[in-house]
Amino acid sequence: RYYADSIIKSARIFVDRAESSHESSGLMLNTIFSHQEVTALFPDLPDGRGIVEELVGQTHSERTEALMLADRRLYLPDDILVKVDRMSMKNSLEIRAPYLYPEILRVSENIPVSMKIKGINLKYLLKKVALRYLPSEIVHRKKHGFMVPMSQWLKKVGERDVRNRVPSCVDPNALNRILKPHFSHRLDNSHKIFTLIMLGRYINGQGL
Repeated sequence: RYYADSIIKSARIFVDRAESSHESSGLMLNTIFSHQEVTALFPDLPDGRGIVEELVGQTHSERTEALMLADRRLYLPDDILVKVDRMSMKNSLEIRAPYLYPEILRVSENIPVSMKIKGINLKYLLKKVALRYLPSEIVHRKKHGFMVPMSQWLKKVGERDVRNRVPSCVDPNALNRILKPHFSHRLDNSHKIFTLIMLGRYINGQGL
């Protein structure tokens, strides 16, 4: 539900990722684009799907554990931790991530999944420990994200301006399939469009 502002959009994202999950050892990875979309947008790009298999390996029969490992190897260092690091340095803050200390990670790797997830209850063991020190309303409070109105911002900028910011190497037909539904208010493709704009800045040496 992170990228969704409605149940309908959340369901669509879930279905899209579930249908493409066979491409990465059955893992429904948290990605902006499916492999088919990447291939359509960048026809000359080498197939990079083997990277996930290489990092995750075939030794984890438990898919939940494999997905957790993929997060630690890919999502954390290439996304979440990068953002925290850059924003904290910009504001002269020193940030620590105690759950990522090697000793804690080694312990967590030996904890069975059944103690980490109970049905739809995530972080089960962590919450059990937290209840010793914090009120239940704090421990079981829903996660609050920091989403911005990206869809409205892009529509305000306009389709023509957005096209000028997307890399020239992107296939025009594939780009149309992303931009047209968004600017005609049929689909919210704001995160895909924003990702392509950031790629354009990176290619042009403008920085992120």
